[in-house]
Amino acid sequence: MTLRINSRPWPGLRGFTLVEVLIGTLCFAVILAALNSAFYAALHLQTQTTKLVENAIPMNQVASIIKRDLRNIVAPGGTLAGPLLTETQGTGNSHSGRLELFTSTGVISDEQYWGEVQKVAYYLQEPEVRNETKGMDLVRAGTRNLLPSTTEDLTELRLVGGVESLEFYFYSDAEWRDTWDSTLEEETPLPQAIKFLIHFVPAEAGQKESRPMEFVVPLVTQARTNQTASAVSGSPAGSETTGPPPGGGPLNQGNR
Repeated sequence: MTLRINSRPWPGLRGFTLVEVLIGTLCFAVILAALNSAFYAALHLQTQTTKLVENAIPMNQVASIIKRDLRNIVAPGGTLAGPLLTETQGTGNSHSGRLELFTSTGVISDEQYWGEVQKVAYYLQEPEVRNETKGMDLVRAGTRNLLPSTTEDLTELRLVGGVESLEFYFYSDAEWRDTWDSTLEEETPLPQAIKFLIHFVPAEAGQKESRPMEFVVPLVTQARTNQTASAVSGSPAGSETTGPPPGGGPLNQGNR
């Protein structure tokens, strides 16, 4: 018995030529390269976004702390409210390297017997541990013991590192000034606004200097006291008159 095999191809079926296989492989390689490029760009964008968010969180916290201190500044005068003044540290290009003020941001609690007024100073200091990060640390030092029997002990809080310089500006008499000393007789107790600038060291060598962290805080002060008719001639009893409170200047009525 002889088995006969039909060598003719099935109707409608044909194979791929070598040229078609090469063209298909080339198209697949182009699509794969495009997908790889898009995936890499998405990962890079995600990394950059995460980095920006992580850097923005401490910056927002620092700005919140400084703004809160400035909004609740206490005018000089009396026993528990000292002067507002700046001192030049000679760090970087800063005109005023240290800012000292009194603010009513202390938290009153049953566990502590201090009042709400505290002394606060902002300045730059060398990092405790010098690593790859350049620049100085921005330090907030404060104390709530305003009548120390010995040398005052300031509690330091390091807010942020990598700072190149600080600048403080004070708005008074329709102009910005780079120094302030309320102990001088010709000075008013407080300016109308304070501008705070923080310059950071570039992250990489040769990189263009980034924009400084800048914010302006207006100082709104108001003094009111109740006086009786016996204290002020001609004033009705229980009326409210303006004037400095006993033992001190006006307090800021801004949000705490």
